[in-house]
Amino acid sequence: MDEVSFALEEKKRVIPVLHRPCKVPFRLRRLQYIDATANYDKGLAALVRMLGGNESWEGASASSRRGPSVPDTAAIEAQRRELEEKAKAEAEEQQRRRVQQERLAREKVEADRASARRLAEQAEQERMERERAQAARESARTVIQPALDAQQGGSSNRKYLIIASALIAAVVLTLVVVALSRNSAESGPPQQFGSSSATPAESTPSVSPASDQQAGSPSSGGTSSNPATPESQSGALPTGAAFIPDPAEWVKSFLVAGQGPEVAPLHQFFDDTVSPYFSIASAQWSDIERDKQNYFDRFPSIRCSLVGEPVHTVAPDGRNLLEYDFDFSETRKDGQTLQGTHHVTLNIRVVDGQWKIAGITERKAK
Repeated sequence: MDEVSFALEEKKRVIPVLHRPCKVPFRLRRLQYIDATANYDKGLAALVRMLGGNESWEGASASSRRGPSVPDTAAIEAQRRELEEKAKAEAEEQQRRRVQQERLAREKVEADRASARRLAEQAEQERMERERAQAARESARTVIQPALDAQQGGSSNRKYLIIASALIAAVVLTLVVVALSRNSAESGPPQQFGSSSATPAESTPSVSPASDQQAGSPSSGGTSSNPATPESQSGALPTGAAFIPDPAEWVKSFLVAGQGPEVAPLHQFFDDTVSPYFSIASAQWSDIERDKQNYFDRFPSIRCSLVGEPVHTVAPDGRNLLEYDFDFSETRKDGQTLQGTHHVTLNIRVVDGQWKIAGITERKAK
């Protein structure tokens, strides 16, 4: 049938021969054919004549025809329409297949995107779980570490008690020396400070243990501005704003320096060695810088504000203690916000007339 179709398309002459009853193919039903079923010899003779050119196609015997005669133009037109319908059907089939392939490709892309989204969500959930677990461990360490430190330091309590007793004895001895120096100064000519027009009562400084420790006594590490006076020789300095900053303003400046991602502004507030540094027994500035940078990496947004007024006291051993509460709001990289109030205790050392943190501990207030 492919060869018959090709011959018809090329306008070749096709002579169908029916040599036994059968279902005539559709493309040959419109053509005149030779019937050799009733008389084979007669049909074969007619075919030979047509092949030999002795009889034209239109002049074939009526006995070899079935049905009415169809002009060649009609057959050709029918063949053309059939070819057009076939080409149209093939084009429609190709279009249908192309549409189906495009739909399958889109479905595959959507499935791949959905799978990628699920994997990304799963990875994000796992990361958040790890961070929550890390935060829980850090919170537990903040709560448990002081108890562990106290337990580990139980064996050295006696040593600290001996050191504290020695420091208290040194402070008492210093106070006795200061009192003796004051008595000797009052018995002699009055010592004056400031301008020459000041009266003895106005120029004589009042000396207290707090001013001794904060204004440059040997135990505080400060320096005297007038080494020739008897008060400076005994370790006392005049009380003033140059030696004792406003605790609230100083704490606010410290909190502001700790809020940004830059670590360098914090350096001016810390001593060369900080012991303890939260749960760490002792830390240098390099340790503090590394710890703060790691903290900022986890919490890029930090907001702190002072609650109430700081409490500044002087311990029996001469240390300046500063305690305060502050509210904090910290936002992690995943957007989760942590809030609360902590209580901080600072061990302050006076260095060149400035407060330096020599020790810092923190606990949860509420």
